[in-house]
Amino acid sequence: MEAVENVRIVDESEDAEAEHTVTDEDSESVDLAEVISPTFGFTEKTWRTDLCLVVEGTKLYVAKVILSLASPVFDALFQSDFKEKSSDELELPGKKLRDVLEFLRCIYPNKCAQINRDNARAILPILEEYQVLQLKPRCEVVILETVTEETSTDELLQLLKEACLYDLKALRARCIFLISSRPCDALDESYCKSFPSASALNEIFVDVNTSMKRKLAELEEDTKENELFKQYITSEIRSRTDFKCDPKKHWEQKTVVLTDLGFDNYCENEGIELNMWGVPLKVKTSELGYSGSSPFGTMALNVDVKNVGPNKITCDVNMHSILVNRQPNGNNLVKFQEGVIKKDRQTVSFEIERISIMKDFDNGFLVNKKFGIIAQLFMSKPNLESPQ
Repeated sequence: MEAVENVRIVDESEDAEAEHTVTDEDSESVDLAEVISPTFGFTEKTWRTDLCLVVEGTKLYVAKVILSLASPVFDALFQSDFKEKSSDELELPGKKLRDVLEFLRCIYPNKCAQINRDNARAILPILEEYQVLQLKPRCEVVILETVTEETSTDELLQLLKEACLYDLKALRARCIFLISSRPCDALDESYCKSFPSASALNEIFVDVNTSMKRKLAELEEDTKENELFKQYITSEIRSRTDFKCDPKKHWEQKTVVLTDLGFDNYCENEGIELNMWGVPLKVKTSELGYSGSSPFGTMALNVDVKNVGPNKITCDVNMHSILVNRQPNGNNLVKFQEGVIKKDRQTVSFEIERISIMKDFDNGFLVNKKFGIIAQLFMSKPNLESPQ
């Protein structure tokens, strides 16, 4: 590498305010004042120094004993039969001045510079090359603190490469975990820029495959649940003959399946919208307040007339409901109830069961704190009443 031009170092003994600037071939400016302590600036040869490191054309004066204590590589170098043993000058080609200064500040006892997010990744290659292993865990902890869900995929892949290169296991695992959760198209674009090691790439594929299998299994469970409800509809509703609607009236019938219901927000949920006799309805669960025979804390299924404007309808609404028991040999809770939608009340509620009973896990109505209801609605042909 060519020597760096425009190097100006002011003697500390002059006690003058001056800038120490080194400009490399990429025009990157390094302010030595930012990285050199007045107690030992590495820029002067003193009785405490016996080696000169040449980095980007700049001479840094250090003590062999400190380098040897920090690095087994330097220790072996200074004890070998090579010229470095007796030489008082050692060039470090390919190194950046700022990075070497940060490295020296971290290993010198009279400096004890803190490893932070600004210098951790810069000194890692030097720590690895010279086997200063005691500082690598500190670098890994600092870098891990910067890795979050908001870290870009490109940055995660670059960090993953460094984690594999420098054997940072915790950082490697964190990057793989976050990368595996990213969309496939984002990964495809990033792989071209920063391709991870084969072993890391295999772990990512395994994690993505495992995640896909888990999602497919959840989907299959949902499908099984829906199939189970269909079986209940067939076996419980269509085969029953112990209820009858007034044959003198015209009836329209529809079946509603409500799954994954919970007890939050007073048991209310979005429900299901449907249309009977041209009338828009919404069927949803809610919690009944105390009213005569309906004790407080009772689950109900409401049928509400929606969006009919000022016009009001009257009709009969009967419901055959099933609170589904999720245990293989459990008994469903089956009810047939009659109700009326009146001019002054365009809704009707049907009791299902006490919430305390439904929440009791031993009764078998809950799976993952959720329950399901199947309802067969019978609605007589409504009479439309216009406002007076």
